Amino acid sequence: MRNLGARPQPLSGAGDVFKEDGESPIFLYQLKSTEKESYSLKLLDILILIKNAIISNKIPVFVINFVKGPRLVCFKEEDVHDIILELEKQREIQNNTIDAS
Repeated sequence: MRNLGARPQPLSGAGDVFKEDGESPIFLYQLKSTEKESYSLKLLDILILIKNAIISNKIPVFVINFVKGPRLVCFKEEDVHDIILELEKQREIQNNTIDAS
């Protein structure tokens, strides 16, 4: 989670206070990791992530980590525009910070 810029949740979100596996100020993450060559994606996992993201006012991000292969990061199609705007805003902040140095 940390390499995605997220803070890992205690108990991987199993408690009453924190939901899902990690969060950042913008995103709520669900992480599924497997050593196998395939992963069975369940609609219920996605729907729960979306519900918790709406409650948290965050963008849901579903991450599938193949231990022996790539990590896939999945967004809902309608969230891509918001993600691009946020990345552009972060880049502008970073550029302004560098220019001010």
